[in-house]
Amino acid sequence: MIPNKLQTFNSLCCWVYIVGYGGGMLHSDKLKIECTLEADAVVAMTTQATTKVYKVPNRFISEGCSQISKFRVGNGALLALIPHAVTCFQDSIFRQVQDFDLEAGGSVVICDWLTCGRKERGEIWNFKRFESRNTIKIEGKLIFYDSLVLEDSIQGSVRDRMRGMNVVGMIVLIGPKVEKLVADLMLSRQAVRPGFEKMSSNERSKGFGKDVIASISPLRNFGGAIVRFAAVRTDDAFQLLRDTLKPLERDLGAFPFLNV
Repeated sequence: MIPNKLQTFNSLCCWVYIVGYGGGMLHSDKLKIECTLEADAVVAMTTQATTKVYKVPNRFISEGCSQISKFRVGNGALLALIPHAVTCFQDSIFRQVQDFDLEAGGSVVICDWLTCGRKERGEIWNFKRFESRNTIKIEGKLIFYDSLVLEDSIQGSVRDRMRGMNVVGMIVLIGPKVEKLVADLMLSRQAVRPGFEKMSSNERSKGFGKDVIASISPLRNFGGAIVRFAAVRTDDAFQLLRDTLKPLERDLGAFPFLNV
């Protein structure tokens, strides 16, 4: 399914929407997703809105809800996993596992990001636990592993450690279909080392906003990169995503996150 109202190029990309009852996940929900892309296929997988994770009621002892996804990407294929952010409500628990198995010549774009919660209700990083793990293999060889766990601890609350940021996330780009995009990003950001760095005034003028920090780290030998970002406002995070992923418009047939 291609969103015709957004389509700007003729494309064979298949748009897939992850849809859940009520637009969110309850404390006992266990969601499993499996997706296989044959050779030269192009798929954009997204959501209609944020994935809401509802609180665990006090009367339940629960390990929370989970979403386990497995993707297989064939030679010459491109998978763009570009969902809206996860939003964990107060006292919620969420675990996400995403495994990607690529054949040589396969490409992936992965957006994994979350917001602080219902900020307008004073819920700022008030969930009990958030966990997200991403692994990428090429021809069975592990080339990327990232695990994020957020929960209050003796080292301090999640809110304190975020230092005013209300959105955090990453974009992973790997494969021949995104090599030029990666090269352009590395050149334009001049990010040759990992770690958060504040955007320059020139980058802000491109629309990132003054309350965004980001970094780019190369995945050498695999034609890839990791963009990590944090923002005060969700709108600024969307702008960063739009600017970063705009070159995918021709492959996907539409501009990612154009209508938000």
